[in-house]
Amino acid sequence: MIYVTHRIEEIMPCVITHVLFLKDGQIAAQGRKDEMMTSETLSNVLGCTLSVEKKSDRYWLLGAGPT
Repeated sequence: MIYVTHRIEEIMPCVITHVLFLKDGQIAAQGRKDEMMTSETLSNVLGCTLSVEKKSDRYWLLGAGPT
């Protein structure tokens, strides 16, 4: 299954096991969902400071700021 989204809150906890991030048409990061859905990885891929939290097996973007 391939699921495409721009919102991390939509990533289903029981269905999605791996994540692939694209940036400028290239693979920026890929791996197991728990390893990829971190503040550090998302901040690096998107080029800004992000805060991600995991609650009830779902990921939530809590804040964003400049790099």
